Amino acid sequence: MFKSLDKLEKKGDAEKIREFAKVLEAHGLSKKRVYKYASYLKLVSKHVKVPFMNATRKDIEDFFIWMRSQKYSSNKINDTIAVLKLFY
Repeated sequence: MFKSLDKLEKKGDAEKIREFAKVLEAHGLSKKRVYKYASYLKLVSKHVKVPFMNATRKDIEDFFIWMRSQKYSSNKINDTIAVLKLFY
């Protein structure tokens, strides 16, 4: 399900996403929703210059500035915010 995580440069982020996915599945979320949440985290990992556990508020804010500049929908931005709140 998460083979695409192997392509992430930050291997620690890939492992954190896998761990997060296991927690979500344990809480009864569907595989489809877990995959969706993981894809949001993968996007964050690709565009934030530091690993998840080293990211500052500014790093995350810069990421959302980038998302808006790329014309991501409000729904996708809001969903990504929600996933990051769950993740952290």
